[in-house]
Amino acid sequence: MFFWFTVVFCVIGLVAGQSFTANPANATVIEGDVLRLTCDAAFSGSQPFVTATNGVTASSVSVDDDLVVFETNVLSRQNNGSVLRCESPADSSQVGDLITLIVQYEPLITVTGANITVNEGDQFSLNVTIDANPSVTLGGISVAPNLPATTVFGVVNASTVSITIPNVARNDANNYTITANNSVGTDTATFQLTVLPNDATTSSSIPSNTETTTSSTVTVTAQTTGSVSPTVSTTATMISVVTVSSTPTPAPTGETQSNATNVLASFMAIIFLNFVVFLFI
Repeated sequence: MFFWFTVVFCVIGLVAGQSFTANPANATVIEGDVLRLTCDAAFSGSQPFVTATNGVTASSVSVDDDLVVFETNVLSRQNNGSVLRCESPADSSQVGDLITLIVQYEPLITVTGANITVNEGDQFSLNVTIDANPSVTLGGISVAPNLPATTVFGVVNASTVSITIPNVARNDANNYTITANNSVGTDTATFQLTVLPNDATTSSSIPSNTETTTSSTVTVTAQTTGSVSPTVSTTATMISVVTVSSTPTPAPTGETQSNATNVLASFMAIIFLNFVVFLFI
């Protein structure tokens, strides 16, 4: 969709010479539109033409005697600040009023370092460049999910804002989306914050219970993670060895005496029976 913006240049013949009048002095358009302007070269005796800077071109689309209508190319943010002038070839010494072209465009966000890793407890800082016209204010910037309440937003320059978290917590780690708005439109960009916890964890390459033989060597490989270099220690558990002997275990003293008494009684009974048998014979 093209936006037609008409600017009238008047070239008026006076006794003292020609003068050029532009109305208005500034022309504002939205990126993607074109600018249509009219140069009136009445009394100049020749058709006017338009000069422009900063990559803008203007071509005539209609001519009515000394009234010429010009149309620019499709305008972009790179054309912002261009200067246009309606000239008359009848008297090149005359300088006409200038028109400064203002191109308004939606934000374009650039995040420096989209993947950021910090240690827990350290400060996190990020600069975000936002190219926009009109410029985006701090009120036009939002981040989702919400950053911690201690986050500070600052203005570095006209197009750069800073985001600072003074003391990063491990639960601040997340993927964030920045949104910038102005009167023309909206843009979004993402960044990832990774937080290394201060406490270290250790993982081993072998099971916690390992069987081995005497004089053998056991190699353990441990890997640690965390922002603070940990001290790794190993603990050996002593396993007692029970030796089983084939020698019978002596009976308690009381049990030994009881067995001896039984043997003596049996012996006396045998003698008594032999004596009885002898008497009857």
